[in-house]
Amino acid sequence: MTESTGSTGRVLWTMRILSAIALLAAGGIHLFLVFNGVGGFLGVMFVLNAIAALVLAIGMLASTWDFTLVPETVIVESIGIVILAITTVLVLRRTPVTAGTRRQAA
Repeated sequence: MTESTGSTGRVLWTMRILSAIALLAAGGIHLFLVFNGVGGFLGVMFVLNAIAALVLAIGMLASTWDFTLVPETVIVESIGIVILAITTVLVLRRTPVTAGTRRQAA
């Protein structure tokens, strides 16, 4: 093993560990919200998100990327995330106030 390969492996494991921690944090926040009053359908979705975060965190630390189509799947998911982010921005942006129009009070 050369110096650069060892360094790359160390960086890869560091990123995997940080990703697993981020997943656990997001799942933990949702689980915390469920225990502090969020109920109904949203509460069920938060519980499922917490379970998925735990499973994905374990997967980040236990799996390798050598399986067939794993790199391609990550690329497709990344493109989907970008499209979702752009769609969210377009939906949630405010319409500009133009001359002669008034905003109604909410």
